[in-house]
Amino acid sequence: MKLKGSYEVHHRRPLEYAHLFPEKDINAAANLKGLGDEVHQHINSIWAEFRSRRPNATPAEVDEVVAIIDERFGRWYDVPYSASDSMVVLGEAVKAARRRLGDYFPSR
Repeated sequence: MKLKGSYEVHHRRPLEYAHLFPEKDINAAANLKGLGDEVHQHINSIWAEFRSRRPNATPAEVDEVVAIIDERFGRWYDVPYSASDSMVVLGEAVKAARRRLGDYFPSR
């Protein structure tokens, strides 16, 4: 699918965790999604928060964050992004993802 506008490639499992999944191709199509840059920035902020909470993450912890992000942000994978239609919903998705992250990975 060809998307118009400003889009970025999102690795569902980030490249920095590739060593935790040697049996997976981190650049395989199943791990890559097209995202509007605004959505991608918010997802990246969730990963940054996770990294600060779990600097030595396990594969299971990484997969839990992938599931949280897929659940909250999957509606924007590989579809045209409209800020005017998504602003409120995106804000709610960010808050919900942060709550779940805090539930699973409390600050130390």
